[in-house]
Amino acid sequence: DFDLSEDQRLVRATVREFAEKELLPHVERYEREERYPLEQIAKLPALGLMGPMIPERYGGSKTDVVTYGIICEELARADWVVASVVSVSNSLVAGSILRWGTEAQREKWLPAIAAGDCICSACLTEPGGGTDLGNMKTTATRVPGGWCVNGTKVFISHAAHAGLFFLVASIDLAKKHKGVTALLVDPRVSEGITIGAFPMRTLKRDNVAEVHFKDVFVPDENVLGEPGGGFPVLGSAL
Repeated sequence: DFDLSEDQRLVRATVREFAEKELLPHVERYEREERYPLEQIAKLPALGLMGPMIPERYGGSKTDVVTYGIICEELARADWVVASVVSVSNSLVAGSILRWGTEAQREKWLPAIAAGDCICSACLTEPGGGTDLGNMKTTATRVPGGWCVNGTKVFISHAAHAGLFFLVASIDLAKKHKGVTALLVDPRVSEGITIGAFPMRTLKRDNVAEVHFKDVFVPDENVLGEPGGGFPVLGSAL
């Protein structure tokens, strides 16, 4: 029996009602204004929609993956930008922190994500390629206490409003994918980050950005997994 359970049907009805009432009436106007839906995103935590894959001990509303899929589908049915906020935060970022992060990283970031205090952005794609990590040009150079990051990422969703970047950089370009390292970066406190608009003919309401990193210091405690071990981190997230 692959039908939905009664609880899953209830979640679907609840999220659909929310999306049709709180999201759908604003979408066309926001599209014309190229406006990011911050006001609507702020309404997600009260319904537990910002942390459906985050355990309750970190402030989330942990559920099964089918229910999580239903949540994303119902939000996207009304507003793809809001749905993207939820999926990036849970599938890419929170999921990676849960699987690969230290307990200190989990305690620092997961409650903030679930509470809606920290929108997440995945800084992966570069001008020379998408998820072709073997040809990535962004570098992380060893310095006392951490890493110095330099490079550019493009097509980055939610960057201008993010409180957390899930960033991949290489500690050794010659090692290709074996040099890839996953980093957690707070753009609100890190110096050397420039976020600029990326020229798009469509999808403008997502505020897709170009993000430049110039001598950005990332402390050792913000490495997700091991240095040079970012390829499986990103692979599991995707």
